[in-house]
Amino acid sequence: MRLRRLTVGERRLAAAAFSDGLRAERLWLAEGAPTGSWAIVVFSLMLFPSRTEDFSIETASYQAWFVHELTHAWQFQTRPLWTLLSLAKVAFSGSYLTRRAYRYGLPLTWDRLNLEQQAKAVEHGFLLRRGLRPPDMPDGARPEDYPPPAAFQRKSRR
Repeated sequence: MRLRRLTVGERRLAAAAFSDGLRAERLWLAEGAPTGSWAIVVFSLMLFPSRTEDFSIETASYQAWFVHELTHAWQFQTRPLWTLLSLAKVAFSGSYLTRRAYRYGLPLTWDRLNLEQQAKAVEHGFLLRRGLRPPDMPDGARPEDYPPPAAFQRKSRR
């Protein structure tokens, strides 16, 4: 397993998805982690099963996976207790096994989404802005349906 900081390109991806809402300089990426085919984020540590020199030069689907995991890092940075509680609810409900944990509808009601639904919405917005439409995206989704996560955080804290 190799531990590294984010590359300049990966920090650009983070800035494109999160503006200045994510402290990318605080993140560590562990590649070749024994996580099966899953990536796992624990606070500032992102564990990926495969080795990638730089997600920013990978395919859009790999970049979207990275952005999804960055969302979990952002969640831990901005709402750590909520993130842990949401993770526990999803894990203990068994919805990881059925993939139900990732499904959401539009319009987005950010505070009603669990941690995986939020990450999936950020991932989908990332792909839509690149002209891609994954099959698990809600029907009729448009790029404007997916503002950056920081915009939701500002609304919910008022």
